[in-house]
Amino acid sequence: MSLEDINKRIVIVNQDSSVTILCPAPEYLQTHTLRELIKKDVPAELTYHIINASELPTDRTFRGAWTWE
Repeated sequence: MSLEDINKRIVIVNQDSSVTILCPAPEYLQTHTLRELIKKDVPAELTYHIINASELPTDRTFRGAWTWE
């Protein structure tokens, strides 16, 4: 497991431009990579971005309205 990968998040851009944030479980990362998680959980037709957790907004009040720019 890469300590760096624990602090990563996968931002999935949905077809309606909303986003889904995928937070890898540390237990999963003990035996798998981020790329394996993406292949398993991100639909092939959607775009995704790997970011640091610190890049996410801290105010989650309107998280249902988040989009990717």
